[in-house]
Amino acid sequence: MFLDVQTFLLLDDTDYGEVEFPEFQRDNPEPPKIRVRSLMSDQVQRYWLMLAKARETGQPIPGGVNALICAMGMVDDNGVPSFPNEMAGSVAMGRKHPEIVARIANKIWDLSNATKAQREALEKKAVTTPSSDSPASSLPEASTPGSAST
Repeated sequence: MFLDVQTFLLLDDTDYGEVEFPEFQRDNPEPPKIRVRSLMSDQVQRYWLMLAKARETGQPIPGGVNALICAMGMVDDNGVPSFPNEMAGSVAMGRKHPEIVARIANKIWDLSNATKAQREALEKKAVTTPSSDSPASSLPEASTPGSAST
């Protein structure tokens, strides 16, 4: 069965997950958590282009690369982005503890089916070819949507 374009575009191919924070559990029976989702294709593209530009110009991404991923992938209970303005979100997340920001970013990358090795290879490519139109075009070759674990 072939899908028409309109039907295809309506399909939800987003993966969701949670990140727990046991260090903040204190007297609660369960650790607090946040909801995250896989990145959209346009977000991955923007991320790699911003990374390449930052490397080319020597100007860091405000908040840092992990903070930007957090701003792109953090959502509320209904899947609505926590940070409608990704750059402002990146700055805000850049003020959090780096281990917490890295934990959230890694979960978002996992949901987006990007392994650490793939991310490192693409980051290296962004350094060696900063003017490339699409360093993200090969991300990821791994698996299909829905295969990431939550």
